[in-house]
Amino acid sequence: DGHIDLAIVAGVVTDGSLHQELLGFDEFAWMASPALDIGRQPLEPATLRKWPVLMLAEDSHHYPVVRHWFRNAGVTFRAATSCNNINVLAELTMQGLGVSLLPRQCYRAEIAQGRLIVLETSPTIPRVSFSLIYHADRVPLMAPVITDAAKAASDLPLE
Repeated sequence: DGHIDLAIVAGVVTDGSLHQELLGFDEFAWMASPALDIGRQPLEPATLRKWPVLMLAEDSHHYPVVRHWFRNAGVTFRAATSCNNINVLAELTMQGLGVSLLPRQCYRAEIAQGRLIVLETSPTIPRVSFSLIYHADRVPLMAPVITDAAKAASDLPLE
């Protein structure tokens, strides 16, 4: 609605009035703290709902993905908590408060350090695009510079 000049968003943008620059794709995976001792067996929605589900707020790209993942398997669940910051969500997960769907590339360091474990789940979650967007008819003065900086900083694969 014009309150933000530029934004980095997850998911497909279908609004023709917005210009978007693809920054790359990330694979989202269910993750948990090793302290939860969930195990390494493949988990389906009916099994995963036994743990508290931590998720982003309803107006995020994340919320409907999680909701559909459970619903498509015929499983009802209740979110243990929701917030509007993915870093807070990851921290709550690392503290062992529940399981959450997190971007693998973004949290690769925490995975490598053993602070997060990637859970094997079925079905898998489709990868998500990340784009920088702005209104095509109100191009911010700094848009080219910020776009170039965002593309240079992104280590997400483009394919």
